[in-house]
Amino acid sequence: MARSLELNFGWRVAKPQAQKTPETYADCVKKDSNYFSLQNGLSAITDSRLGNGAVAGALLGNPIAGGIQLLQDVASLNGRSAITGGLQLGAGDIASALAKYVPNIAVNAVAMVEAAMQTPTMQASGGFSAEISGVLPLGTLAQVGTGALSLFTRTVTLPIRSSVSLFSAAVCGIGR
Repeated sequence: MARSLELNFGWRVAKPQAQKTPETYADCVKKDSNYFSLQNGLSAITDSRLGNGAVAGALLGNPIAGGIQLLQDVASLNGRSAITGGLQLGAGDIASALAKYVPNIAVNAVAMVEAAMQTPTMQASGGFSAEISGVLPLGTLAQVGTGALSLFTRTVTLPIRSSVSLFSAAVCGIGR
């Protein structure tokens, strides 16, 4: 078995470390607002199974953080991310605008059966028909759904999102 001998004279060679750029105030508010958002809470509670998609981001994400990210993407000429962020921020307004163009669908189904029988001494025929018609109220459901989401956003999520962003702004301001 080989043994090694280690000599330590107390000298230490420091490795040069890369300089970290200080976090900007906007990055601090954005990071903290996202961390305390309803979307991140849902993701944490469900062990990242829920709350990670674009729909959850639009409904439960923090629009202040999204707005900061959008401005940073525009300033850095990051077009793809800016478009995605803009669409996510405006998803509710886009859905409300498009809901009035969703049509109700009329459904009509007809079934008909005829039978005829003829023998040398007798002839008989008969028929049966049925018709079902109705309307699938997709347009009405779309308009009611966007109205309910808008009401939910204004009364429930907006106060939470705003208070989280104000708290994040205050904490980031104190830490500077």
